[in-house]
Amino acid sequence: MQDEVRDTGPQPGAAGGPPRAAAPEPVVARAAGTGDPRVDELIARLDGLAGQPLADQVAVFEEAHTRLRQVLGELDTGAGAATPGGR
Repeated sequence: MQDEVRDTGPQPGAAGGPPRAAAPEPVVARAAGTGDPRVDELIARLDGLAGQPLADQVAVFEEAHTRLRQVLGELDTGAGAATPGGR
């Protein structure tokens, strides 16, 4: 038994084929303020990562993770900056 090979014609982007569709532009949502300036600062740094080399992005994500854990730890103990709602 032989496998059938079908010629489906030129493939998108191939010479003589239809052009490839352009990739859609990413949707970028801007975060509203959180009420904690430390968190807002971190979010602003993350917003500025687009177009940066991946190695640089990793370092910023690691720093943001560490600092967010610190902020959450302070909120658990009640030692952080005042936030809406009295916590």
